[in-house]
Amino acid sequence: MDAIPAPPATLLDLLGPRDHIKIVVPFASGVCELREDRDGEQDLHIDSLLVLVSTISNDVEASALLLYDTARDCTVAALPLISHLLDVKSDSPTQISVSAGASRIEGSSPNVLLLQDLRLLLDALGASGSRHKAGDDETLLLLTRWAWLKRYAGSGEVFAGVKRVLGEARERGKRPIYSRFATTTTTTSSSAPLPAAPPPSSSLRLTVITYNVGGALPPSSPLDLPLTFLTRPSLQQSDLLAIGLQEVDTSSSAYIWFDPARQAAWISAVNRHLARGEGEGEEEQEGRWELRAVKQHVTILLLVYERVPVSSERRLVVDEVALASVGVGLGGFMANKGGVAARMRVRARGQEAGQAQAQAQAQAQATLCFVTAHLSAGAGRIAMERRVWDWAELERRLRFEMPVREAVHEAVRAGEGESSSNSSSSSSSSSSSEGGESVPTIKLGLRDHDYTLLFGDLNSRLPLSLSSYQVQRLLRRGKVGMQMLQGYDELRAHLSENEAGSAAKGISLVETDETRLLALQSWHGWREVGELAFPPTYKFDVGTSHYDTSEKQRVPSWTDRVLVHGSRDWSLNAYDCEGAVLLSDHKPVRAEVVVHLAPPPAR
Repeated sequence: MDAIPAPPATLLDLLGPRDHIKIVVPFASGVCELREDRDGEQDLHIDSLLVLVSTISNDVEASALLLYDTARDCTVAALPLISHLLDVKSDSPTQISVSAGASRIEGSSPNVLLLQDLRLLLDALGASGSRHKAGDDETLLLLTRWAWLKRYAGSGEVFAGVKRVLGEARERGKRPIYSRFATTTTTTSSSAPLPAAPPPSSSLRLTVITYNVGGALPPSSPLDLPLTFLTRPSLQQSDLLAIGLQEVDTSSSAYIWFDPARQAAWISAVNRHLARGEGEGEEEQEGRWELRAVKQHVTILLLVYERVPVSSERRLVVDEVALASVGVGLGGFMANKGGVAARMRVRARGQEAGQAQAQAQAQAQATLCFVTAHLSAGAGRIAMERRVWDWAELERRLRFEMPVREAVHEAVRAGEGESSSNSSSSSSSSSSSEGGESVPTIKLGLRDHDYTLLFGDLNSRLPLSLSSYQVQRLLRRGKVGMQMLQGYDELRAHLSENEAGSAAKGISLVETDETRLLALQSWHGWREVGELAFPPTYKFDVGTSHYDTSEKQRVPSWTDRVLVHGSRDWSLNAYDCEGAVLLSDHKPVRAEVVVHLAPPPAR
């Protein structure tokens, strides 16, 4: 039996963090050449390999066929496989021709079994495309960054052929622009059937971004190491944007006094990038971003923006904004670790000015809470137990002191219906002076909101029993390897134990009963917004996308996460990371969530 060829080392070096090779076939394009070996026997000489490579982008898998020249050690052809353009022909078991539009790769191979497997894979790609509705390939083209093929195409001429194929696909699959925003499969907050979708005016699109900047200063211009997660066209469709930055200032003086220079630099950089994003896209943007809340607690910075229309009346009213922060680092109070939170009420604006108070009270609304956190670092049981304690303290101590209003009373009453382990509102009354008059206040916790989003460097780790080499080897296996690794993820184990009553498949990370009970209580009701379809976001060599090559060889881990807690249904549009951002040893993570506004409950 013919040996299965291994991918060339130079090709493996080109693999991106989300790329994986599905099959490698010895191949000869055109006429196969017969050469005489030392024993005087003749055999088929192969100078090329046919490689089927795939990548995952925005939860969409895209595949391409590479013709790799082993003599010159480079890719000589790259063919993006678009289902409605894909055409596979075979005149004999050793022959194959694969075309997409005007581009084609054809030839023969002596390994009939491998060639047969390749045909089956190509047939599966075509079959999956035929099950889609008309025009879905255009959606795939929009969602997938086909520029990933450029790394394999050694010459501009090869990549020019790829762009030609994509151009033909777009021409053939053009659709009205509004149809590009069709609803796709979503992740909901419960497995129960959802009610009918509410009208667009009662929905709210939230984008949250977390990024550990590692003490780095922001880029001086959007063209210098651009923060691509702030310039995405899809971001312009969001109503609210919350950005959590960790390790903004790692100098020792930051723990003694507040220097506003770093905060001002990051706000300026974010504003420039958002303005740049507003000027991009196929249509002129009708809105601008307005900073509604900012809070820094030594090394942790939280920014909340609202998207407001330029030429029309605001659709939303954002009020009852409050901020809070807590340090849980050294001694349980130092701010090298901790959290910053912002809460607010968002309600739909009435269609007529001067509405009656009763009508205003019945307007659709929701209370939101954004929390960015940085938990203790390190791998192993002791570090894990410290993180459990960190989060329990953050949830216990983060409080918003609010004047008592009807809306706040409703939130408290809703909280009183929960068990004591879940309710975080404080029933103790206090008062504050407002205009010389005593105003009763109440303290609200993180759970006393319709929706609470937690995003940050939660420092969830993989176990010490796994080495960096083993993790990276599994990651190269694609989705299968990622799923295996996620079974060992610390945070996933805590959340799954809360949902199902048993830990995730893998090893148990919680060793003591005390820590296990604390984790069950503090993570109760929390869910990750979606599946981890992106590679680990830590630890990279700064300025590269290579995992830690230092002497420590830290194990890659999913440290940067987004979680949600809420009493209403929600759906997920996107959950991914930005691998192209090279500012620190982390990668930024983004989640786009759709929540719903609803009238407050009748008293």
